[in-house]
Amino acid sequence: MQSGSSIHEHIGNLNSQRTVEILFNMGISLYKDGNTTEKLEQAFRCFEKVSNALKGNPNLWYYLALTVIKIHAQIKQTVALREQQSDAF
Repeated sequence: MQSGSSIHEHIGNLNSQRTVEILFNMGISLYKDGNTTEKLEQAFRCFEKVSNALKGNPNLWYYLALTVIKIHAQIKQTVALREQQSDAF
């Protein structure tokens, strides 16, 4: 701990570091369970919230990219299904 900083600042910093870790891990969990666009969007929001704190972490950018790709694929599939249904009628 640096001189001049209080124990409360140190604890606050530890709490925010822990929050970042929890949000990042929650994002990974939501991504891996991402069988719905809603869960993938929640994962994206978790990664977005921690992006400032973890901007040097390649795993963040890796999972963020995978999430965006998966969301895009699901949206593309939904659009294709709707087009097929509208062509059927």
